[in-house]
Amino acid sequence: MLFLDIDPLQIRRIMTLTMTRMILLFYKETGNVNEGMVGEARRYLIPMREMVEYVVGWMNENREET
Repeated sequence: MLFLDIDPLQIRRIMTLTMTRMILLFYKETGNVNEGMVGEARRYLIPMREMVEYVVGWMNENREET
């Protein structure tokens, strides 16, 4: 078993970059991201079921065998 000594801030950065990458790939490949406003803030609305299915498919295709 492998243990990594990474501080929580570093883990948040890695997770944020990974999620941003997945969202961008999802948008690029499906176009299924809607832009909207919440108050005066611009937000991107993502259908979660489709996003989860996309990410699971992506992980299955890109997973390295161990």
